[in-house]
Amino acid sequence: MLKKIGKKLGFKNEECFEVTIINHLKELFGLELLARQLRLQGEICDLLTINSSRQAYILELKNVEDRYVVQQLTRYYHYLSSEKPFSQSVDYTQDIRLVAIQSQFHKHNFIDRCYSKLHIDFYEFSISEADGSIILNLKNMDDDQNTFAILSGQTSRSESKAQSNLEVLEYDQDQEKRLKAEESLRLILGVRYASKLGLKSLQLSDSEQKKLSKIKGSKIFQIVLKGFTERENRKSVSIRVPSSIGVHDFSVYVLKHIPTAFTVKTPSGRTLPVYGYYNVPIWETYESSDVMFEPLDIYKQRKFF
Repeated sequence: MLKKIGKKLGFKNEECFEVTIINHLKELFGLELLARQLRLQGEICDLLTINSSRQAYILELKNVEDRYVVQQLTRYYHYLSSEKPFSQSVDYTQDIRLVAIQSQFHKHNFIDRCYSKLHIDFYEFSISEADGSIILNLKNMDDDQNTFAILSGQTSRSESKAQSNLEVLEYDQDQEKRLKAEESLRLILGVRYASKLGLKSLQLSDSEQKKLSKIKGSKIFQIVLKGFTERENRKSVSIRVPSSIGVHDFSVYVLKHIPTAFTVKTPSGRTLPVYGYYNVPIWETYESSDVMFEPLDIYKQRKFF
């Protein structure tokens, strides 16, 4: 049946089920997709999603019965809770929910789940045709409640891929590193060095205060700024950051968020230009300097590496 439906939907057999779930996540579960084929410590889980309150849901999809899906989801839970990827989108103070979707469940699945401390939902799926429409049915194995989605049999492969935006949603470890670096720089520059940079200090939550207290600096950059007074032409500020933050991440952050910066001097002594936003003296624009954390359109047009 899956092979037949997959041909009508314009997908290879192995892609059909996963992409169908992705396209109907909101309709079936009220969830939003964060990553597909998420790699965690050598493990690959099918879908990482969140609900409206930013609670994480891991969905594991099986075209056939799998006796070991509970153990598989347990490993994903462990690695996700340890690494905490997409921390800007996911609220990890909430429990991570686990969901297994299979064509049928083995009795061993229920035994394994019974002795697990984790919350794991089982959904059994079936695909049928009625009046020319293709219907995906999901049955909750705990309360026998059914949900369904009506699928179009005319969707081409290219159209369906465009709708699910698969290329964008593949997990990017480099992107995750950049997001972590940007969050650290936001706290370091926005609080620790705010007064030296002539910026208004951020108001942090308790959790952000704890994060900031754990950030240790071992690498030193220098930012050359416009002076804060008419007599002060230039001002140099030394910034200490964690060794994990690279030259590119630091310089791009300064370019995007510190409009008063002229240049950045790297730990190796290299000087990178980042000047060019304002043609008026800084003392005339200082009152609006809280634009530090607003993206600047000019960043999109500048390439200096």
